Amino acid sequence: MKANERNNVSKRLATFFVSAACVVILLSGMLSLWASAGELTGHGVDGLFVTEEDASDSNVPNTEKNRWEITSSGISWSNTTKQTGLFTKNYFYKAGTLTLKNNSGTTQVLAFDYEVSVNGGKVTIDGSEITASGSFSKTLQAGESVTVYAETSRSEKKTTSVSLTGISLSVNNVTVTFGVAENGTYTVDGSKITAEIENTDASTKEYLLVATPHVHYVFAGWYVDDELRSTEKTWNTSFVETCSVIAKFAIDPVYSKTSAAADSLYTKEQLVTISSRYYHDSTTKLVVKGGIPANQSAYSLTSSSKEKDKIDVQYVPSKPYTLPKQEVPAGLDWD
Repeated sequence: MKANERNNVSKRLATFFVSAACVVILLSGMLSLWASAGELTGHGVDGLFVTEEDASDSNVPNTEKNRWEITSSGISWSNTTKQTGLFTKNYFYKAGTLTLKNNSGTTQVLAFDYEVSVNGGKVTIDGSEITASGSFSKTLQAGESVTVYAETSRSEKKTTSVSLTGISLSVNNVTVTFGVAENGTYTVDGSKITAEIENTDASTKEYLLVATPHVHYVFAGWYVDDELRSTEKTWNTSFVETCSVIAKFAIDPVYSKTSAAADSLYTKEQLVTISSRYYHDSTTKLVVKGGIPANQSAYSLTSSSKEKDKIDVQYVPSKPYTLPKQEVPAGLDWD
């Protein structure tokens, strides 16, 4: 073989080994990526995005790990603790996390059955430790997730396994009871509530609630299972669980007293209300308690008095002022 031919062969061999090394490096990187996290496809559940991640002891080689995998009936994980040494035994746990995310864009219910063999290891579902087989169900807002974690024993060579079956992501039907309000009315999707009604619909159903207080009453809020949820008269909302809903109303604060007696002390809120409503007349004064500016002996009870609400004030009418009889709410005893 001539010298030139030998050189060409040497160059080709060198190129081959360099290429092989690059392939090895690439494969190593791919294995490293595979070892950290990845998406699981083929589960057949619309709107469900599933990922899995290894969490094993760093001393466990990738080749000795069984990852979360799709099966004909669901998703499963099974591993045995790694043991090394004959006389002095060392144990290295294997672990993995499965994440089930509601990727449907709407509120859905995630449900599945699970079979577990903990066997000295650890299994948690949505943060709660599991020791026996059972069923799981949870309402998930769009983008919310549930995690399943499995780990083998850290002190013995034992096998831990988890199997999820019957996995579903579906809209949940909930029943909402709308009660009859007092001292006001409200509508649900345009229909006035005059008697208690129940409505069963999907948890994604959005209701339009509109409250209207009676004369001399104010809207106090929307209450769901006796808890205040909104103070907006018009409320667009959905309900993910069975519940009772009602609009509540309270008497207008200006009607909490029969008349405005001279030298009576009122709260800031009452004064602001009074200043813009029924108690105003040209002779009524609003006196600053604790000192009056030298250039002003009193404040007229007009809309400008709202600007004085940062200090204590006293309502001092020139005469007791009683609401006109025609403005008195029915059922109340007024002077």
